[in-house]
Amino acid sequence: MAKGPGGRPTKYRPEYCEKAIEMLKGGAALIEVACELGVLRETLWCWAEKNPEFSAALNLGLQYSEVWWTREGQMALRDISLTHP
Repeated sequence: MAKGPGGRPTKYRPEYCEKAIEMLKGGAALIEVACELGVLRETLWCWAEKNPEFSAALNLGLQYSEVWWTREGQMALRDISLTHP
């Protein structure tokens, strides 16, 4: 097991890549991903610096999250325009 700063083993697991992507696809915020994985939000960025696959997963997931929120906003605007002529 890899050691983190201070000699402690890292909590990072490769399967966190898919977990992060799936959560972010549903519009989750990074803080939600961090809480689900039991770490600080800053830890996600540390993992991304040391693990290129996790960096790619976070970046892809953040793109998915942006798309999710964009679509939610567009639907809300359509709903408002339908109820307020």
